[in-house]
Amino acid sequence: MTTVINTPSGNTDDSGSNLVAVLVIIIVIIAAVVLFFVYGLPMIQKNQNPASTTNINVTNPVTSSAPTSSTSSSATPQK
Repeated sequence: MTTVINTPSGNTDDSGSNLVAVLVIIIVIIAAVVLFFVYGLPMIQKNQNPASTTNINVTNPVTSSAPTSSTSSSATPQK
């Protein structure tokens, strides 16, 4: 009785691995877009302030005369 052994050829073709990787990447991209529209976009819209209600108050501190250097000969004394 003869025994037949089928040895695989040297060409190992990964037929399904590329397809799985592409499907996983597409699912991740779709999930990121959905999460952006569900959580990110409402948060961005909530934090926007209309220009008519923006109120910026800046006060300049009252300063006395500018400090003079004792090594400068051109400094004039302040009263």
